[in-house]
Formats: sequence, structure tokens, C-alpha cells
Amino acid sequence: NTLVIDGSSLVSILYPCSLDSVLPPWKELYNRVRLFVQRFTDVGFKLVVFFSVVKSEQQNVEGKKRLVLERGELVSHVLCDIESGARLPDGLYFTPLRLIKANILKAFQSCDGVQVVVTELPTARAISVFCQDKESEIFAVVGTDLSESLIFPTPALLLVHPAAFDWEAFWKGVVMQVQVLNRQEVNEALVPQ
Repeated sequence: NTLVIDGSSLVSILYPCSLDSVLPPWKELYNRVRLFVQRFTDVGFKLVVFFSVVKSEQQNVEGKKRLVLERGELVSHVLCDIESGARLPDGLYFTPLRLIKANILKAFQSCDGVQVVVTELPTARAISVFCQDKESEIFAVVGTDLSESLIFPTPALLLVHPAAFDWEAFWKGVVMQVQVLNRQEVNEALVPQ
């Protein structure tokens, strides 16, 4: 049985803002990824984790320009908040998300029992193609967003959004009941054609 995972979608789960600081806690991140992998492989699952990369250098240049603009605006707002004595917003990462995602990728690559797929396709599309090719081997796609299972023909979805999945119990090693949404249970009239 294989679980297919969008690695980038797990950023807030594997690296919550509470871990972030001026000096990123890479050791804790690697430990959380190893524990994540262990919890699933211990019950017999093989993990295939997808990460998407920028297609071309031109997109990379445009992305960097956009990132610089966004960062500049963010820093400006944060400095204004600090000057006015306001509380900094929740969900603010001091470490660039690109660096966090790169370290999550490296952490998954360092784990036994994990196949890491780096693709230029959008991750959801790459996962969909993979699931079509390996349909008989796939148990479910692990996702934080139900909409992706509706848009792309995945066999089933293990929803791990914090509102639907008890991550605190997961990290403690508690045996859990999880809900898997099978494709047959989805009203096909809702799926875009």
C-alpha cells in the first residue's frame, strides 16, 4: 500500500511557526519528518512524496523579483507594527518558505522507505498522473485540501488538515482512527470536466 504526499503542502504541519526563530531549528524539522515517515511506515505504508520545482530560469527570475517585492512590503509592515507597538501577526515565518521547503525535501530524501519525486509539473497534476499509472498500488493521497481530490482523479484522500486530523495525538504516537474519502464517495457532478 502506497501513500502519495504533496511534500510542500505539509510545511505548516512539519514546520509550524512555533518552531521558527532567527536561527531555524533544522534538527527539529528533520526529526519531525523522520517521525512523520516512521508513523506511516511502521504500519506498512510505502511513501511517495512529491515536490514541485520552478520550470525555467525566466520564471525563476520573475519569481525572485516578486519575492523581493513581497518581502519588502512584509518587512515594511512588520517594522510599522513594531514601531506602533502592535503584536506581530500569527503565521509569520522569519525563515524564507523556499528554504523551509528545500529542507523538508532534504529531510524526506534522508529517510529510508520514502521515494521522493521532484517534478516541474504542478504537484497536484504530477500526483494525478502518478496515481493513474500506479492505481492498483495506491491506497490514498495524503492532502490538506479536499478540493485537489475532486479536481484530479486520485483513488482516495487521507485528509490531514489540522481541523480534521489530530496532529497532537499523531506526534505523541497515539493509535488513531483516520478518515479516508474514497473516490467512489465523491459526487461526480461536483467534479469539473
